[in-house]
Amino acid sequence: MKIKVKQAKLILLIILISALAFPLTLQTVAADDIRLSLVSYEPKPVVPGTFFTVNFKAENIAGKNLTNVEFELDANDPFFIEGSDGITFSLIEKDGFVEFSFNVGIESSARSGFEELDLGYNTAGDSDEESFSIQIKAIETTLVVVSVNSDPEKIPPGSEAEITIKIRNQANILLKDIIVKLDLSSENLPFAPINDVTEKKLDTLVSGQEANLRFNMDINDEEEIEDRVEDLESALADLEAEFEKIMSGEVHALMGPNGSGKSTLAHTLAGKPGYEVTSGTVLYKGINLFDLDANARAGEGLFLGFQHPVEIPGVSNLNFLRTALNAQRVYRGEQELDAITFLKTIKEKAKLLLMDFEMQKRAVNVGFSGGEKKRNEMLQMLMIEPTLTVLDETDSGLDIDALKIVAEGINAIRTPERGLLLITHYQRLLNYVEPDFVHILQDGKIVRSGDKELAKELEEKGYAAVA
Repeated sequence: MKIKVKQAKLILLIILISALAFPLTLQTVAADDIRLSLVSYEPKPVVPGTFFTVNFKAENIAGKNLTNVEFELDANDPFFIEGSDGITFSLIEKDGFVEFSFNVGIESSARSGFEELDLGYNTAGDSDEESFSIQIKAIETTLVVVSVNSDPEKIPPGSEAEITIKIRNQANILLKDIIVKLDLSSENLPFAPINDVTEKKLDTLVSGQEANLRFNMDINDEEEIEDRVEDLESALADLEAEFEKIMSGEVHALMGPNGSGKSTLAHTLAGKPGYEVTSGTVLYKGINLFDLDANARAGEGLFLGFQHPVEIPGVSNLNFLRTALNAQRVYRGEQELDAITFLKTIKEKAKLLLMDFEMQKRAVNVGFSGGEKKRNEMLQMLMIEPTLTVLDETDSGLDIDALKIVAEGINAIRTPERGLLLITHYQRLLNYVEPDFVHILQDGKIVRSGDKELAKELEEKGYAAVA
């Protein structure tokens, strides 16, 4: 099997702009007047599909003040720059130093290993360059070839045959956008693809699942090929897949036993105080959520539905919801809703959830039953219209009628523009909100992924047997 890996470099070009010390005197800066170093990059190792920060240090070793020094970052695939690619310092004092950083993204297609950062700079016609290694750790998405077979099993020269390549997902996660390519030119194999079809694609492959990919071939009429079919495995030029992410319009159900970390994940995503992130990133709309406070995450479109909604005495539902909604609109640069439009909208949404509008005049969740609290959260969700919704065991404590009503609210928010992470213990909610994908969380890790059938298997066999 051949796996093609693109080489990539990140080049930092340093331009030291000359400045006039006196009207007729030009200050020049030699290349060895500045010592450059890569201080650190965080997080380490970097993960494809995320952003990381590269921190540099420039020391003035010229023995004099340096003025108007510009640093410029030029990134090549698989790296790209987030935000400004340049920074200028009006003065770097004699024997002093400056520190600066750039936010760099890395494409999700990057492979595990080390890539070089070339730190180059040009000053007064001179140039120099240093290289630094950046460690990349890709999510392991292991695809293996199980077998290569032909039909008929013995192929006469000069005939046609169907070649079947069986692959298996050996990763503990769902794989998407799988591409298998054949490169027959470099192996001197006696096969020629019919209609030049040498690439096959699969949308998804769940953990442990196998798939057969069939290629129709013309066989060279001058060569015996009885023992050459298995050589096709060496012609696999690319065997690629992406690890599962929550995409717009998708519903992902997260299931797991008590204490597996489901609520911890939900609270960490939302920015609840008391949770410390020690490593890793969560990329949303190109932004690392962990760089934002809870208000900013909500403003960007993240909504958390609590397992146990809290009561807020003295604050009416109407005031609470209108304040929250308009705060997000202001964050996004939108006009606030006036009272008339707000009341008209909330009445329509409350009717969908079979809620008495008079409840909205009461304090938030005070005196509400468990089902009423959950429906009240669904009302908040429908009014705010988040782009990423995380619902933490919304089905807990609900009778069957309340469960159906809550499910209707969830389905009402389901559009191609919105993603949903649905945390639940039981398969029953998934009878009414059909997920695109189901994941099992155990000891803080996704141990298995699949489609809705995985939830049914859990219901029948339990976590110990399935995970």
